Amino acid sequence: MIATQAPWPTYRIPNTFVPQPSVHIWELPLANEAPSNPIDFVMSSVIERQKEVTAVGGKRALTLAKGPRYPNIMALLLPQEPTQIHPVSGILSDMLRRLTYRTFVDKVAALLVIYPIFQWQIARDYESYVNLQEYAKPTLLQRSIPHPMWVCAVGWPLLRDFMIMNQELYCNEEFQYMMVHSLNCNWPYGTEAAMKRTREGFTITKDFWDHIRIMDNWTLEEPFQSRYPELEPYCKFSKSTNNGVARNVGPV
Repeated sequence: MIATQAPWPTYRIPNTFVPQPSVHIWELPLANEAPSNPIDFVMSSVIERQKEVTAVGGKRALTLAKGPRYPNIMALLLPQEPTQIHPVSGILSDMLRRLTYRTFVDKVAALLVIYPIFQWQIARDYESYVNLQEYAKPTLLQRSIPHPMWVCAVGWPLLRDFMIMNQELYCNEEFQYMMVHSLNCNWPYGTEAAMKRTREGFTITKDFWDHIRIMDNWTLEEPFQSRYPELEPYCKFSKSTNNGVARNVGPV
């Protein structure tokens, strides 16, 4: 009698070509904490308000929610004028008007840099994500460790990560004030060369836009440098010391 071998157990091997559920990188949210300071309350309000618009559904609703590609700087120039300003431009501009920047040009530059960051947080779509400069794209720590919302507006990725790892030292109102008051976009041509008049009012020039989107053009001045000298490796100081010799760092 010939012994028969027991049949092999059958397993269902999934077809590797069957589409599997996935999440794209631009869909992953930030690990933002609940608002606990005035800036976070403003930032959270613009995101949540515009997300309600997206609830209607469809591409048109998404476009309406995040607004045009460029912010309307008229909200900074003439806030009292009843112009048709998109809520993202209007709310962020109202917040920036209350903060003490070195110059008005630095304030306009800050609006241009943070505006697309909030467009992405509202829509979390591919178009908004690719519109972010590389330095503005969220780091792994921003997606995984809870932190205040305003940290996303800090330009240097290394500095954002260092702050998230040391929140007890840097995630406070003193740090906010020092950074805003010391931020310098190093635009060397004056306000007139940064903006131009149009039929609708004023808009930014291409040269200014190209300049402020390069992170190496931004520096931190006093009093930030004296208060936080240990942060120099994570951002760019206007003056840094190399073997005891100070060097000036200007626009690139």
